[in-house]
Amino acid sequence: MTPSDPEHRPVLGAEVLEVLRPAAHELIVDGTFGLGGHSLALLRHDRESRLLGIERDPWVLDRGRQRLLAQLPEAASRVELVHASFADLERLLDDRGLSRYQAGLLDLGLNSLQIDAAGRGFSREDAALDLRFDTTDPMTADAATLLAEWPETPLADALYELGGERLSRPIARALVRRREQSRPVTTASELAALVAGIYQRHGIRRQRIHPVTRTMQALRIAVNDEFGHIRRGLAAFLRRLDIGGRLAVIAFHSGEARLVKQAFTAAVKGTGESLAGRRFEWVTKGVLKPGPAEVGANPRARSAQMRALRRTA
Repeated sequence: MTPSDPEHRPVLGAEVLEVLRPAAHELIVDGTFGLGGHSLALLRHDRESRLLGIERDPWVLDRGRQRLLAQLPEAASRVELVHASFADLERLLDDRGLSRYQAGLLDLGLNSLQIDAAGRGFSREDAALDLRFDTTDPMTADAATLLAEWPETPLADALYELGGERLSRPIARALVRRREQSRPVTTASELAALVAGIYQRHGIRRQRIHPVTRTMQALRIAVNDEFGHIRRGLAAFLRRLDIGGRLAVIAFHSGEARLVKQAFTAAVKGTGESLAGRRFEWVTKGVLKPGPAEVGANPRARSAQMRALRRTA
């Protein structure tokens, strides 16, 4: 995939456009800009709307910027792209003298470009086990460092709570024993082989997904404090949504989806923290999921689910 690849299709692209439908002079905030697929469609829908695109991964941001400007160069004057976390929305708006936005999107989880990239450790290739979204942040330890330092019990708890890994205890035990007897696991392929071996020893041989998938998910979430960013980000996006504004969030696994459902339900019921005086209503009934055609064309979309709401007062 190249930055200008026209074949890139954002997950639930038609549904996002239907829900958000930006109008003239509205401010769109794409909190997970990525390759810019959703932003590109929204900017094409209304030629007078503005975009603030936020991306935590500077490597992905650079490629997304190239792709958007290659395909829609006339939009350059109404687009600002920022290397930051969507959890920093309120600071980003304040720094620009803005108080509200009218159309917001969060497409949570891992970007396909990150999965396909060599050297990041997001897939099972023989690469350094990094898993950081922002490799420029000196305060964020990579996954290999966590595996070299975490005690067995917290590690097992993280694998179970963040990844839903049912063999979290034996996996954590094996990782700690490995570093005590020789050296810590430092590559994705080493981790995949270790976890696969544990599954085999427990008589679990046939899986819909690779045995290491849940362990890598848990480590990625822990390394990037994803749930912390989601909690803070949802609160900020709800607080700064303008009256009449729409917010859509796409989640890919149960942990993300649970946080979104809790925050949105509280907002609609009027019990959301720091949302006094604001009123919201559902735009979607339940969740929107990709249809068979989209999943057939992009199997990675199969677990996506979108919720959306509108601020009414």
